[in-house]
Amino acid sequence: MPSTALANSAPKISLNAIPLPDSRTRAAIFLIFIASLLDFSLTCHYVSLGAREMNPVLAPLFHAGRFMEVFWLKTFMTAAGVSVFALFPQRPLVRIALPSLVAVYFGVIFYHIIHL
Repeated sequence: MPSTALANSAPKISLNAIPLPDSRTRAAIFLIFIASLLDFSLTCHYVSLGAREMNPVLAPLFHAGRFMEVFWLKTFMTAAGVSVFALFPQRPLVRIALPSLVAVYFGVIFYHIIHL
């Protein structure tokens, strides 16, 4: 009987209580994913030409030629990071960090492009 009482007293969690990110936040998250994919593609190209990956987490996999593992790890890391932005879009730190991350990613893409 006590377990029933505890189960009935547990708070109900509604998915409607989770705020959805606004269109600006969704667009920024989309741009981060696109930039991440571009970064991955361009890095694969450069590594295949003999360049070195500078990311210490991904470098061992890149240089071992394990590109699909890098792809999935990079996708997971990006998804984990942007999920924080999606879950807490109104937090002051998120409102500053999100556009900053978009700018940094596009700076990386620009760097890749000018070195083609």
